[in-house]
Amino acid sequence: MGPSGAGKSSIAQLLERFYEPESGKVLIDGKDLKSLNLTHYRNQIGYVPQEPVLFNTSIKENIKMGKTDATDEEIEEALRASNAWDFVQQQPDKLDTFVGAGGNQLSGGQKQRLALARAFIKKPKMFIFDEATSALDKSNEKLVQASIDRIRMQLNGVTCVVIAHRLSTIRDADNILVMGKGVIQEQGTYDELVAKDGQFAKLVSTQQRVDQQTGADQSVNAMELTPAEEMNAAAEKSFDKSKKDLEREYMADCDAKRQEKDDELAKKLEPVLNNDKNDMFFQKKLFEYNKPIINILIGILFQSVNGVLGPIFGWFIIKLMFAMILFSPDADEIDE
Repeated sequence: MGPSGAGKSSIAQLLERFYEPESGKVLIDGKDLKSLNLTHYRNQIGYVPQEPVLFNTSIKENIKMGKTDATDEEIEEALRASNAWDFVQQQPDKLDTFVGAGGNQLSGGQKQRLALARAFIKKPKMFIFDEATSALDKSNEKLVQASIDRIRMQLNGVTCVVIAHRLSTIRDADNILVMGKGVIQEQGTYDELVAKDGQFAKLVSTQQRVDQQTGADQSVNAMELTPAEEMNAAAEKSFDKSKKDLEREYMADCDAKRQEKDDELAKKLEPVLNNDKNDMFFQKKLFEYNKPIINILIGILFQSVNGVLGPIFGWFIIKLMFAMILFSPDADEIDE
């Protein structure tokens, strides 16, 4: 973790071997990264960026970008591991639902969970999470973080390199690097760094104060809730559920209206597009967009001249060839 420009993403890109280090070495299990087969090495890495890239195809095809020969069972396993299976089943075409250009038909949390599933499906040896939850709201952040934790448990022994946005997401990390201006300023576990009372401890304290003021990131044990608090919590859950239902109904209604408009437009255009007699109608329309008429006349004149230049030039070439044949001297005359 560290401020912008500290070098966090540069380390991730070096691990991906997007470029080579100018000095020093990147060692993987004690071996220089340059000595490893690049294709084989990248197949062992699952990368989840801050803004996931989804292609304008189905959910299934996007997941298979991580493993082209994946079976339906493997796809389902990956989606369940990333907490994405339930929302996929709610889609109109399930796995065959198109996500739109860049995934614009899905929410930020849904896109991020699909990116997790795509990274998980090849069962990598190393995960790189480049601030995977920083662009999400609180509810989606918790879902994605829970997905990451579940994947880490399922892939026992997997190495996770996490570029952190919220410090609470790296509480259980084996080693935390606090970076600044391209160098490591502090290093250790969460508890060790907090005990040092250094830069990391100050950041943790600041973030906790902000959370307390905004009411964010507060986890209350259900056993400690009063009956009134339990009712409020239940009401909030019910509200969230009804809100999601309304959102789904709204999106379905929008899709239905859009499809209805498309059908109406297709019906209007069908007789026009399928009738050759309407060509003159389009020609008239083109004339209306090319006023004054003198411009059209000048264009026709020059196009006519340009059109006859080719045949005239060919005619002169033929005449020239005949002249050369008719008036060419005999071989005896050339010798003399």
